[in-house]
Amino acid sequence: YLQQQECKHLYSRKEGQKPENRSKNRYKNILPFDHTRVILKEVDANVPGSDYVNANYIMPDEDQVGDGPKKYYIATQGCLHNTVADFWWMVWQENTRVIVMTTKEIERGKNKCARYWPDLNQTKEVGKFVLKNLSESSTTDYILREFSLTKEGCTETRTIYHYHFTAWPDHGVPSDPGCVLNFLHDVNHRQESVTQAGPIIVHCSAGIGRTGTFIVIDMIVDLIKKQGLDCEIDIQRTIQMVRSQRSGMVQTEAQYKFVYLAVQHYIDTLQQRIQAEQVVFLCIFLFYSLI
Repeated sequence: YLQQQECKHLYSRKEGQKPENRSKNRYKNILPFDHTRVILKEVDANVPGSDYVNANYIMPDEDQVGDGPKKYYIATQGCLHNTVADFWWMVWQENTRVIVMTTKEIERGKNKCARYWPDLNQTKEVGKFVLKNLSESSTTDYILREFSLTKEGCTETRTIYHYHFTAWPDHGVPSDPGCVLNFLHDVNHRQESVTQAGPIIVHCSAGIGRTGTFIVIDMIVDLIKKQGLDCEIDIQRTIQMVRSQRSGMVQTEAQYKFVYLAVQHYIDTLQQRIQAEQVVFLCIFLFYSLI
């Protein structure tokens, strides 16, 4: 808690406090840091606050990036009815192709996120955009929706993949970290399949708790993939690093512990796979040695 407060006061959050932007914040105390906030471009400069959205870029440490295209995220709040158009403007501007939603629309009788997409096979006009829901498919843990997005006056049509994780309980954290790791595997496989895709947009309701948990787990798994099991894993440092980009990321003690459990589960599974592959290799070697 003290570490969260420390970050909160270390960086300014002036844009979110402006009178014209207050109605765009789902929670009055969850505001984006100014230095990492997503600024909407090509908007009407005569309208105060037109460039504002409650969202921050989340970048990994430079030493975690490695070779290949740089992967980063946008952490944002669940849409309000009056911010849906801004959300899709951000999706288009950033060339995002994968959206991760980690909350249900309503939990414990409270609205956590306005529905910002149309029903299956329906079309919705949102500001300067036309959005169509092309398909929906469900697994035990998530719903995958495929949207087409077009902008007024633009011939380009983009396909957007909406990964809606539904297995997070209303209270606490999932009992099985494996379901989150499998989900993130599918999300990353999709992200990597799109050439020059922009940042993955991740949101829950406030855009800090589950959002931060998913992003931190994904960052550390990426680090292990790139540098191997001998790499230096510092979960506390990683959480502090993302909190310096959006206040309050990884919100509760339960979420903090869940990050550790998920990383340990990933390492254990990876080690088991490596051992199994070594046994198979040894069996093949012995077989051919005896021929």
